[in-house]
Amino acid sequence: MSLYDKLNKPNSGLSEITAGTTDANQNTNMKGFGNKIQAGDELLGRKVTKLSLELKNNGSAVGGTITFGVFNTNSATPVFTFGTFSASELTSSYQYFEEENLTGHTLTADQVLGFHASGDISNLQLRRYNGGTGGRPTVYAMYWATSSSPNWQNAGDNQDANMKVTYIIPSVKVSGATFEDDYTSNTGWTQTGSKVTVNSGKSDWVDANAPATNDSLQQVIKSLGITLSDTAWTADFTYINNGGTVGGYPFVFQSGTGNYDSASNDAITMSEDNPNKIKINTKNGGTYVAGSSTIAVGSGTTYYIRLQRTSATDIKLSAFTDSARTTHASGSPVTASNAGIANITGLTYVQHQNQTSGGGGTTNFEITDLKIYNNSTSAIPDSEVGILRQRFVETFSGDTLDTDRWKMLFSTGTSTATMSDSIDGGLIVSTTAGANHDVGVSFNTTTTWDSLNIRNFAHNSSVYIDVFKQNGVSSAHKVIVHGMGERIRGDGAGNNASLWGSGVNMNTNYFMSRTCASNGSQSDTASDVAYDQNWHSYKIENKSSSVEYTLDGVLKTTITTNLPASRMAPLNGAQANGSVSSYSIRYVECYNT
Repeated sequence: MSLYDKLNKPNSGLSEITAGTTDANQNTNMKGFGNKIQAGDELLGRKVTKLSLELKNNGSAVGGTITFGVFNTNSATPVFTFGTFSASELTSSYQYFEEENLTGHTLTADQVLGFHASGDISNLQLRRYNGGTGGRPTVYAMYWATSSSPNWQNAGDNQDANMKVTYIIPSVKVSGATFEDDYTSNTGWTQTGSKVTVNSGKSDWVDANAPATNDSLQQVIKSLGITLSDTAWTADFTYINNGGTVGGYPFVFQSGTGNYDSASNDAITMSEDNPNKIKINTKNGGTYVAGSSTIAVGSGTTYYIRLQRTSATDIKLSAFTDSARTTHASGSPVTASNAGIANITGLTYVQHQNQTSGGGGTTNFEITDLKIYNNSTSAIPDSEVGILRQRFVETFSGDTLDTDRWKMLFSTGTSTATMSDSIDGGLIVSTTAGANHDVGVSFNTTTTWDSLNIRNFAHNSSVYIDVFKQNGVSSAHKVIVHGMGERIRGDGAGNNASLWGSGVNMNTNYFMSRTCASNGSQSDTASDVAYDQNWHSYKIENKSSSVEYTLDGVLKTTITTNLPASRMAPLNGAQANGSVSSYSIRYVECYNT
């Protein structure tokens, strides 16, 4: 079984070697340890940003400074430093020490991922895995300081220092469009005739140079794979009118296949009008319903078109002169409004064709870069949906709290966190009875109250959502809080936090919003929602110059002072006012924006 436990989160991955149980004892000649990256290692070529190692002090004080970094095989000077800390922080029990540098470093073969110490580390112990035979592409390495040429030496194959490494997963851009086609391929398109083509007459475009004297159909058509909304959609595409002598139908949404001129289909089109003008035309069952006035277009000029259904009865056509679609051409936009348009439904095809009835002449146009945004009256920029960032979701299901994710701590009294034996009951967290008895639940790998060493979410660009309820009257709680923060504690104090809360130290009548700055200063704002013991949906949006608080889908407060200034983690907690303080939580979601 592989020692690597991959956690494929958006934007980052976690590689863990944690199976080791062997103590690696040091001596005065040793100044560093780590894993030498070899061909075949999954970390080779990865951009690493965080390193954790499992260390302890096995005797008298360990001296000097410990540097976590990436080292070349012949040097104690790191080519990249995650961070440093004093060796005096080591304790007699193993724990993971973590350093992070978000700049990151891309690992190459034979580089050592580990630590180097400036002082005597003969009493330092490192936990490692001794794999015996079978092999792994990592080599356990030590820095030997007294040889004639001090360097990183192989301490043994099939051995690995226990470590956790965070690396960057390259961002994946996702289009906001429901349907798109860049016309680089004619796959999926059905062509009738030879005069309207996809990626043929002109590479990456629909190219039409078709006769139009009561002529046969010249057309390309493709199924969208979806049915457009009957009330809201947006279609963006690039269009050039190449000076044909009569109008055509450069862009058509239709409920079926066939010739726009003669088929009994519902349709909404951008049509050409004799020929250097464009307008909206609509049909219901093949019968004309309504059209718009025209927009003049220059021959050979590129226009960036936006065709929209803005309601059941309204269609809008805009022609822009810039690709950002901010500058309208003269006469743009135009609209078609008619009660009969509401009967135009079931649009599932896009097509481009000539005019097959009317006077003689030619249809000559080009189309490319089509993007359709269904159920939306605006384009959705890729950047709003595209760069995947870290997201965390917890549903508090099962028979116990997931301690691989969460740590429950308390400083006074004792506390419990148990799964409710009821439908949608979630997790019940309670203090014991007594003044200032407290509890906190969050991310932590240590048992230290008032600290958090796993904080994944940005103070100025993240969202927290939960489903939460207070148990008991408000006077039972000095404070109940839930949200995001830098420290695990139950009283809602401390540095760098954005929280929902209640209780006698906040407000016994209404649910409160709170921010905590880096110096511990607080800003509290009451919502207009009275305290109760019901389930509610809460949301906190951390922005660059404000924090917004939403309750049950309605924005309640906005705080612009004492904003958090450091990365945070989801947390919840309570401080009792003499009797038991208790709350329930059944859903948490956090993500960076």
